[in-house]
Amino acid sequence: VRKSKAADEKRRSLARQARDDYRRLSLQGIHRGKQADISKGATARDRRPLQYPPLPPKPKLLPPAVANGRVIRKEGIQRTISSSTEESIIKWFKEEQFPLRAGYQKTTDTIAPWFHGILTSKKAEEILNKTVPGSFLVQVSEKIKGYVLSYRSVEGCKHFLIDASSDSYSFLGVDQLQHSTLADLVDYHK
Repeated sequence: VRKSKAADEKRRSLARQARDDYRRLSLQGIHRGKQADISKGATARDRRPLQYPPLPPKPKLLPPAVANGRVIRKEGIQRTISSSTEESIIKWFKEEQFPLRAGYQKTTDTIAPWFHGILTSKKAEEILNKTVPGSFLVQVSEKIKGYVLSYRSVEGCKHFLIDASSDSYSFLGVDQLQHSTLADLVDYHK
């Protein structure tokens, strides 16, 4: 989660710097244009186009982790909040995610200490409020076929949705890096 926050801050900083550079270059161009018009009667040929900063690279798909020689995943399911009942989410977890060892530690056959099964956000907050800032847990979402990473910061608890509908796991809207297992996603952001 810290790496994700650092990456977000870096993107915001780059965007802020790009906006400032654009404004500065625009003002310099306007200022130069007025001076040139006054002193030499500048033409459109004399003005150079503004140069924009380069775009950040697109997120890359991380290679799948191989367990017992191969990773087998079912096709992702298009989902909506209204059609995902608690029963269908439990069925989805048992049939699709449990065979993939979602929630297990990477190297053993034990459930990861950060995985808490199906919890409400309120119950996750109750658990995290008894811990130190920086603590987190992952639970099966009660509303969608995916997961929620609940994180305790100094300001309070924050919840991040994890998309598990395709052949990978990734945060929705925040971090587009894709991971082959839930444990890989958690380890990457620890």
